Amino acid sequence: PAAPKLAVLPPANGQFIMQVQGQPNVRYVLQGSTNATAWVPAATNTLPGTIWNVTNSLASPVQFWRAVWLPQ
Repeated sequence: PAAPKLAVLPPANGQFIMQVQGQPNVRYVLQGSTNATAWVPAATNTLPGTIWNVTNSLASPVQFWRAVWLPQ
């Protein structure tokens, strides 16, 4: 599958919204990091369509995010 795209939408109610854009029926994992070297999974989802919105607190210590394809 094609690499996903990650967009950040405007914050609302003390949370920011990340939008994972990918292919339908493909599993992606959203990973977070405090230093851009050690990545930990934050959420996993199989996209039913092409967009997956994920919210997170603005107070989170995680400052770096990426979305990657997760083989089945």
